[in-house]
Parts: sequence; C-alpha cells; structure tokens
Amino acid sequence: DTLVVKACVIYNPGLGIVESQKTNWYLGQNQPNPATLTTSIPFSVPTSDEILFKIISVNGQILYQETRKAKTGDNELEINTDFLANGIYYYSMEYKGNIIVKKMTIQK
Repeated sequence: DTLVVKACVIYNPGLGIVESQKTNWYLGQNQPNPATLTTSIPFSVPTSDEILFKIISVNGQILYQETRKAKTGDNELEINTDFLANGIYYYSMEYKGNIIVKKMTIQK
C-alpha cells in the first residue's frame, strides 16, 4: 500500500505563505459545479504569460479551446456553457508547458 500526500503549502524559510503562493500556479474548481448556463473558473499564475484553456469530453474530444493572456496573480475565466450537453467534462489549463486538469459537471 502506498500513501500519497500533496502539500498545500510549501515551507520555505524566509518566505511567508503569501510569497510562497506567488511562485506556484493553480487551476481552481469551477463554480457553480454542477454548472447550468455559465461557470467561473479561478486560476493563478506567478508571472504574466499566455495560458491555453480547453474543455474536453470524457472521450478526449476538444470541445472548446482558448488562448488568453493571464496577469500575474489571481485570474478568473467565465465560460458560457450553452454549447455543452448535460454530463461530465474535463477542463485543462496549460502554462509554460505544464498542464492541470479538473473535472466539471453540466446540469441544465
């Protein structure tokens, strides 16, 4: 048996939590979830740069794709979900060659 633990804060002597968060990037859970007509997805990047955002079906088909310039720190992406049927989807954000994937539910 293997136990995997993910750290939510990395302790770095000389850096506080706020400074530590500025060196990391994250993709938050969409709100509301399940989504109906629109959903908001929070994300954060340590430096201004382009991100690639995708919505993907459970079969791996890319249903939506957008490249956008993100500012340093907290950002939010608003998505109109009219084009999605009820079901489970994945959304991803690519930043500097790294990708985070999350799951969302659409229920109209």
